[in-house]
Amino acid sequence: MKLNKHICQGKLLHRGINSAGLLESEITVSENNHFRWMAFNDVVQSVMNKRKPWLLTLPHQNVMLFPLLFFKPNNIVELGLGGGNIRRFIEHLSSNIQIDSVEHSAEVIDCFNQYFSPDSTTHSKQPANLINANQAKRNTQLFYQDSNIWLFSKESKQYDWYICDIYQQNLASYDSTVKHLSSLMEHISGETCLTINVPDATDNEIALCLMLLKEQSVDHNVVYFNIPNYLNVVILLIPKHWQLHQRLRINSNSYLAKSLFSRWKKFWELGNIYSP
Repeated sequence: MKLNKHICQGKLLHRGINSAGLLESEITVSENNHFRWMAFNDVVQSVMNKRKPWLLTLPHQNVMLFPLLFFKPNNIVELGLGGGNIRRFIEHLSSNIQIDSVEHSAEVIDCFNQYFSPDSTTHSKQPANLINANQAKRNTQLFYQDSNIWLFSKESKQYDWYICDIYQQNLASYDSTVKHLSSLMEHISGETCLTINVPDATDNEIALCLMLLKEQSVDHNVVYFNIPNYLNVVILLIPKHWQLHQRLRINSNSYLAKSLFSRWKKFWELGNIYSP
């Protein structure tokens, strides 16, 4: 059965209000026998396979993680938690990777803790500024804060890879977009990767993101992917000095299993290198 048919047959587990940001939105969690999913205003944001929670269930999530074809990161930060799909995948992929998450919605964190974290059996109504995600077992942290503020806080550090959802920062505002991208680029070195997911944006908004990133990333190639049958565009910044063709010939620089490496390698060729 296709995923969209599963989603039409779910039962409601939770309904709440996300009051973070400029506009309030309704958050719901639903499930059937096979999947559990989170939606904002009835738009599905994250889907978890209940039997194998670490699996990536939506196409754009695979593309967001394409840098795993080329290197073995030590630490990753994702700006925006959602249902935790990327977090669960990374934790399952290797215990050598530290992945931290920054989320500005207490309601999203509560939903993750109760319904989407493999280790959670209780529901926290009052998330602290720093929430430890079973650190005895995993080297991960979950920060409850706006990502723009957190980037310049004492908790922030230099990461190998930044993963974020630009749309949560009000993409329609030129000034807001410039501010957010500039904040990100201040933390990007010549050895750092950046993944940006831009959902449901106009061509002008995508062009703005690409132009700003290219202007501020002379040490990186800007590669973007249009996700077929979805409204997502995924933008990747990959260090220019990496010998990508050589690294693609073998997976000695990757934690990915051979089968997944081969599958992602084929789709990598569909990317577009941005050249204004």
